[in-house]
Amino acid sequence: MSDSLSVNGQLMTMDRLIATIQKYGGKNVSIPQVPPNNLYAFLPTGTLVDNTGSTDVSALIKTAHDAAQAAGWRTMWFPVGTYYAPTLAAVGNVIFVGPGVLKGAYRKPIIPEAIYPGELTNNDMMPIHRKRWDQAVGAATKTQPAILVLIGDSTTEIGAPIDYAESQRNTILRRLRETYGPQADNIVVLNYGIGGTTWATANADPMPPGFNVHPWQTDLTKPWLYYVINPLVNGVLSSPDAVIYNFGQNDTSNFDLTQMQSVIAKVTAGAAQRFGLPPDVWIQTPYAPSVMCNLAQATQAGQEGRDFVAGYERTYAQRYGYGLIDVGRVAAMARDGFDIRNTRFTQTVPLGTVTFPFTYPNTLYDFDFNLQVTSNPITTFWNNGMLQVPLSSKVGNVLLLECDSATGFLAYTVYAATGILSVARVLTAQPVNFTNVYIDVSVSGSQISIRTGTLEVDITVERHGGQFIPVLSMTGGVPSSATIQLSAAEGIPLVVGPFLLDVEQFGYNPGGSISGILLPDGGNGINHQTDKGFKLVTARAYNATKFG
Repeated sequence: MSDSLSVNGQLMTMDRLIATIQKYGGKNVSIPQVPPNNLYAFLPTGTLVDNTGSTDVSALIKTAHDAAQAAGWRTMWFPVGTYYAPTLAAVGNVIFVGPGVLKGAYRKPIIPEAIYPGELTNNDMMPIHRKRWDQAVGAATKTQPAILVLIGDSTTEIGAPIDYAESQRNTILRRLRETYGPQADNIVVLNYGIGGTTWATANADPMPPGFNVHPWQTDLTKPWLYYVINPLVNGVLSSPDAVIYNFGQNDTSNFDLTQMQSVIAKVTAGAAQRFGLPPDVWIQTPYAPSVMCNLAQATQAGQEGRDFVAGYERTYAQRYGYGLIDVGRVAAMARDGFDIRNTRFTQTVPLGTVTFPFTYPNTLYDFDFNLQVTSNPITTFWNNGMLQVPLSSKVGNVLLLECDSATGFLAYTVYAATGILSVARVLTAQPVNFTNVYIDVSVSGSQISIRTGTLEVDITVERHGGQFIPVLSMTGGVPSSATIQLSAAEGIPLVVGPFLLDVEQFGYNPGGSISGILLPDGGNGINHQTDKGFKLVTARAYNATKFG
């Protein structure tokens, strides 16, 4: 440990401490109890780390993180202060704790020492999401079992690679046994995962060559979905009662929502009706990969790509009433220390008069924008077309607000992507062509609230996930003479207590670009979890899910 202490967030050398004690005669002087895992303990003696938030200290924090990891510490304590680290990366193997605040760092908060641990709810899988499944299990026999099919990429195919008992299939079987008791013996769970695949691969007809071939693929000329729609059980072609779709790990920023929708539609339409119902749809979100052993994944783009897909899958399930197994949310809580579905809004801040297009200065997940138009909007604002409020970084995922030319009433439309409707145009009964109009738009997860005058409307939409920088604009150009006052509040995910290190979740890849340790329980160091990671992320999500 260095020969210095941090007092109220400021560095105090031993010489200054001795002088202080002598100055006050040794009376009423208390020496603070500095944790042995203090930030300064992992830096060279005499190092100063700016705690005012005015200097980039990314390199110093990275150095301290690596030293703490090498010394075997799981946590590193930050004294009071603000630490600005806009380029901080690959710091997933030590959890930051203490009263300090980390600004500018992507996906890495300092966790308060007394912190809410995070709570999982099971409202994502209710009876409405299990209409066919519940009836199938109730009527199941050995000869006509209830059938659950898993389809997805390698995180479905192999789960945790060391112990097959920790596979996704067997973990679900144990969960079903807990739920149904002996009746679970009449349930069949089929794993039809194939590594390296995407929603588009699943939608291909026939499936492209070059992927793993499994014994259940008895005819390679048939598309992948054929086996999902017509599973062979007890020597008889059957039909799934529920399907878990687990894609997104390989889709990232190339994710095409039309491919996802097509896959689900094909299975829903192609599988046999039972009890007058199509198979139940259960969607599993992807987790973010390693931030430590593969620098391509450690970047913001590498992490956000999975959040990007997970956000759409999550809101799609919520909008259309499908079951949701939110592994992506659980993983972010366990390793990164934030709950993406539990945001708190900051105090609304006036930004003053703005001109369009207006680029918001910060990256956001959720937000509340309040616009006050203080001149006559019908001539100086709405004549410039529709107000565009982006909902994510996906091009065309946008809320459009307009003044209907025939009635002067507000109308709104939501697109999931360019040319793809989420909510078709709705004409309200609220006039917006009066002077001093205000419009408030609040966006939180899949929910949008629009308020203006006496209008309060709440709608459920599809949004892609991840952080983004909103740009407010008008479809017809810049409203040159309208005076627009903008206020904003930011939706910040709730900080929770992480308990899983990156290397514990994914293992260490000896071919990676940083040093580490080789764990005995699997993982590929990139995006395949260890047995421990699987149990504390995927299995934890299953255990919070109501399968019956």
